[in-house]
Amino acid sequence: YYSRNIGAITLISDGNYNSGIDPIYSAERIKLTPVFTLGVGDTILKKDQLIRSVNVNTVAFLDNEFPVEVTIEGKRLKGKSSKVSIRRSGKEIASQDITFDNNHDFKSISFLLKADVPGFNSYEVYLEVIDGEQSVKNNSERFYIEVIDTRSKVLLLAEAPHPDIAAIRSAIEGNERLIVESTTIDKFDNNIKDVELVLLHGVSGQKAAQINEMLRDKKIPCWYFYTSNSEGAKFASILKGASIPVANRFDNVQAYESSSFLLFERSDAIAELLHNAPPVQVRFGEFKGNLGDILLKQRIGTVRKDDAVLSFKELNGRKCGFFFGEGIWRWKLNEFVRTGENKGFNELIQLSVQYLTVKRNTEPLRIFLPEEFNSDKEILIRAEFYNEALEAITQPEIDLVLTSDKGKKFNYRFSKGVNDYSVNLGEHKPGLYSFEAKANFNGKSYIKTGSFAVEEITVEALNTHSDFGLLRKLSGTTGGQFDELKDYKKQLNDLSKRNDMVSVNYTESEFASLIDLIWMLVLMIVLLATEWFVRRYSGSY
Repeated sequence: YYSRNIGAITLISDGNYNSGIDPIYSAERIKLTPVFTLGVGDTILKKDQLIRSVNVNTVAFLDNEFPVEVTIEGKRLKGKSSKVSIRRSGKEIASQDITFDNNHDFKSISFLLKADVPGFNSYEVYLEVIDGEQSVKNNSERFYIEVIDTRSKVLLLAEAPHPDIAAIRSAIEGNERLIVESTTIDKFDNNIKDVELVLLHGVSGQKAAQINEMLRDKKIPCWYFYTSNSEGAKFASILKGASIPVANRFDNVQAYESSSFLLFERSDAIAELLHNAPPVQVRFGEFKGNLGDILLKQRIGTVRKDDAVLSFKELNGRKCGFFFGEGIWRWKLNEFVRTGENKGFNELIQLSVQYLTVKRNTEPLRIFLPEEFNSDKEILIRAEFYNEALEAITQPEIDLVLTSDKGKKFNYRFSKGVNDYSVNLGEHKPGLYSFEAKANFNGKSYIKTGSFAVEEITVEALNTHSDFGLLRKLSGTTGGQFDELKDYKKQLNDLSKRNDMVSVNYTESEFASLIDLIWMLVLMIVLLATEWFVRRYSGSY
């Protein structure tokens, strides 16, 4: 009804809202429409304790500890004590005692748990019941943690210690899925086991050339930095199909984003970073040929050039990045001085590293689904199947077996779309579920497994009394009126007496040619002929 001529809105509610924005702000979108509210329920604060929130990261790494923060609310329980415990598979693994100091009290409890079981883990926070509680449904809450037993390793190799390396490392370490190691090229022991990405800061000397050959042979992605000490000829030979300045002359240039770059999405924070960032030092000259997908280009004052500052290119089946400058640490420092944080700088580095470390998915059978669902919503899963030419096809049938954490199995078959598959699993009870999708094509069997969690919705149990104050405020700010539900007749009567609410009448005229109504025309002719005959017969004429 937005922008419609609505006289008023009547809202019947207990005044508790569970999600979304404050109703006061929603009402501002319909400024000329008063909201009349009818309050339902009891506003008296009842004796109750409840778990207001559980804050925890959804991902932890094997053998690491992860924090859990639980907020407890107590109502009319001054001086009463309770016990907060965390359970896994029904077994208590941690607990703390609490005592409520006021009639309406909040307690924040912190736990430190160890991630010792890989995969999805289900935990339950439980509050010991106190005599006389209004509700015990809000005394427990379940949360899920995915424990990962591997992390991607990023190796930083530099010709010498450099502030650029320190700045880049601090940004990468903000991603908990990455392990960062750094050393100088001359001290590197050539151990690249489990390395997902190498950042090579400077390319000069025999050792750097050997490292590059090793990365190329093992198809390990690399992010190259063309520093002032790099040997131009060696750096140019890595690029292949492109020529870059090799003379020891330098320009101080700023950077701007290329509008044609599509490898990954960025936020406005990067554009703001670049707009205010100080110059970096690049080789003087023209960049020609195929430099790959250019993300950042050179800018001198207001003059925008097409020469690259940062680009990405695939070489011999591996992803590579190229930063053609030195002094990126100044970008980080400048942003922190201006904003007090490094949002844009960290995003630029982390997105670049993420693109370089993500492996291209060449598996024929692919399953797409979120890791968590709510128990009151249907579970939708999408799938794709690719042939050897990596073309999406829908010829094979895909079957899915879903298994709950209690061992119950459910069988489904995906429906075929134009280029993909989908299946609706319906609603399921809270818990952990594992699935196995299977397809057969050209005599081969393809299997994909995974797991997800279904969370219970408990927001309705968090409030055991009504909030008429919100309803009064909502009506007051919009020019409406608040009444309790028992006085609904009074509100209806008041509504009928308001002069600013009147009925709206609509009229519409329509004309039709009589000649189009053949049956009516024939009837009129028959009636006229009958009248003429009767008058004639009776001698009236």
